[in-house]
Amino acid sequence: MISERSIFLMGVVVGAVAVYFFNSRKKTAEDSLTIEAIIHELKTPLTGLSWIFGFLSEIKPRDEVTEEMIGFIKEGRSKIGNALDLANDALTALNTSVDSASYKFEKNDLVAVLKRVVEENSLTAKEKSVKISLDVHGEVQEFPFDLVKLTLAIRNVVNNAVKYNKNGGGVSISVHEDKDRAVISVSDTGIGIPAVDLPKMFNKFFRAKNTEDNNGSGLGLFIVKNIVAGHGGEVDIQSKEGEGTKVTITLPIKHR
Repeated sequence: MISERSIFLMGVVVGAVAVYFFNSRKKTAEDSLTIEAIIHELKTPLTGLSWIFGFLSEIKPRDEVTEEMIGFIKEGRSKIGNALDLANDALTALNTSVDSASYKFEKNDLVAVLKRVVEENSLTAKEKSVKISLDVHGEVQEFPFDLVKLTLAIRNVVNNAVKYNKNGGGVSISVHEDKDRAVISVSDTGIGIPAVDLPKMFNKFFRAKNTEDNNGSGLGLFIVKNIVAGHGGEVDIQSKEGEGTKVTITLPIKHR
């Protein structure tokens, strides 16, 4: 059972995130728009949390723990996770610019990054019976890129491929060199993207109409596009609703 101390600590965490979020940002017009949108999005999980904790606050010390109570506690934990994910996405979006001067370019192994992201998603994929495969075509040399930012971009794409997939589906990741470029492709057999939504997928806070049953901030692909642009690369999406999606990231191999 959740104690008053636990509820208080959860409140402190949410409050600290909010304070940091507001106080650490420059008050530009774009940032103000982002903050306004995030506050609006946060209202959904926080409203749910308020209702859940309202119910739990009526529990007496000697009351039995029922299945309903356990269900509410699990739902509360899920909503806290959603709120924190949303806050993290917002902070990442505000800190990720297309200006390559803010990037730390060092020689890194792109194949190792892909293997790590596949491993990170293996448990979630297993729960949905989704098979992930990685194919490395030929030799992919090490080249300078921002390890943290590019890993984040690739992670976002692969996470989406698993999250919006069908039970028993598949995610195929491939990488190869094409002259002076590294080409990464992530294909899935998921729900796909409606044709009318496809041109808007890189817009900040935009979510396709067929993803309403899944939690998300609408910032993932916006972040991906910014990071790839910061590396001087390009990202492309091809998709058909009900059949799947293919995301292709092309990065210049520059020897600095």
